[in-house]
Amino acid sequence: MTSPEDLKKLEQKIAVGMPKHILIYGVLLWGIPTAIFYAAITPLFTGKGL
Repeated sequence: MTSPEDLKKLEQKIAVGMPKHILIYGVLLWGIPTAIFYAAITPLFTGKGL
C-alpha cells in the first residue's frame, strides 16, 4: 500500500509544478546526459573523429 512517506513525496512533486519538473527531470537529468552520450558514441559508428 501507499505509505505516508510516499504520499509526502508525491505532494512535494506536485507542488513543484509541471514546467519545473520538465526542466529538472526532462532536460537536466535525461536530455543533457543523453546528448553527451550520443555525441561520444557517434564518432565510433561513423568512423569520423571528434
